[in-house]
Amino acid sequence: MLKRLLAFAFLLASLVNARAQQCGNNIGLYTQKNVDDFAARNLSIITGSLIIQAGFGGDITNLNGLSSVRSVCGDLIIAKNTGLTSLEGLSNITSVGGNLILDYNSQLTSLSGLNNLGTVGKSLTLLHNDGLRSVNGLGSLASIGENLGTDNSNVNLPNLDGLTSLTEIGGSISIQGANFVNLQGLNRIKSIGGGLFIDAVRSFSGLDSLATIDGELSIRNVLIDNLTPISNIKGIKSITIQGNNLSICHVTSICNFLNASNGGTITINSNRSGCNSQQEVLTRCNTVTAISNKPRAIDQSIYPNPANNFITRSSSAPYIIYDKLGRNLLQGSGNKINIASLANGLYYLSTANKVTKFVKE
Repeated sequence: MLKRLLAFAFLLASLVNARAQQCGNNIGLYTQKNVDDFAARNLSIITGSLIIQAGFGGDITNLNGLSSVRSVCGDLIIAKNTGLTSLEGLSNITSVGGNLILDYNSQLTSLSGLNNLGTVGKSLTLLHNDGLRSVNGLGSLASIGENLGTDNSNVNLPNLDGLTSLTEIGGSISIQGANFVNLQGLNRIKSIGGGLFIDAVRSFSGLDSLATIDGELSIRNVLIDNLTPISNIKGIKSITIQGNNLSICHVTSICNFLNASNGGTITINSNRSGCNSQQEVLTRCNTVTAISNKPRAIDQSIYPNPANNFITRSSSAPYIIYDKLGRNLLQGSGNKINIASLANGLYYLSTANKVTKFVKE
């Protein structure tokens, strides 16, 4: 994943000249004097790409000289500015027609200064911004034409929570990093035009609204034990589930894809038992009801309910008991089930064609 993102970043940079042919001449600012002198030009529209790059050890510390800029036709590249502490001089920019790339800006702690940016025509890429602790400043960004990508080189970035207005992504989402506590910031996105690539994040919280993708679903090295938060996603073209702590993969989205036999690539391995191969997941899909993040309870004979230590049912078929987060807590077969180990609360008992709610008290 990291190699993919780095290659992607280099590709974006190489496209600057091609983008300039469509828009106009590029402007490069490489020193603080370049930035300060730019103010006298009083340009509101950058007809090509705008490149702000001091180089490692360079002297750019602020972008105040760019306050006249309203839009950038091409790419906005802010890279290798180790002394830059703020983006405040960019506060009047409302649109970037190409890519927005922030790379190796070690002193930036937020993206405050891009507060009026509403659209990015191509991709938003965040890499190697060691001091970045939030994406606050992107609260007006509503649309990304192509891809959204970030990785574990933003070592202090816990989520994308500042993307409070983002509703449209035309391409893929690629998020990598154990520093990512959750995926907050993606809450308003209902569909994306490409794949979903998640690597090493700690929680899927933030994907609550995502219903449709149009590409690969790749889940690698995550610490959670179930895929319930993405159980209702449609449009999956291929699947990679690899190297995770997962034991519950038999959610509706995965089961539907595996049973459809649509020719897409399937890679499932190096996870916990129950999710360690395509066959293991298929077996669970077809012997117990696939888990949804909005489980529908169907009445079946189970008593007592509420219960203390045991519940009894009329069937002896294989079952799984999971909580409202989709975590697999108990499984087995037989009529009488010992639930003494469960904490008090609401649970779901799933069998071949039924899901029943019960309460442990």
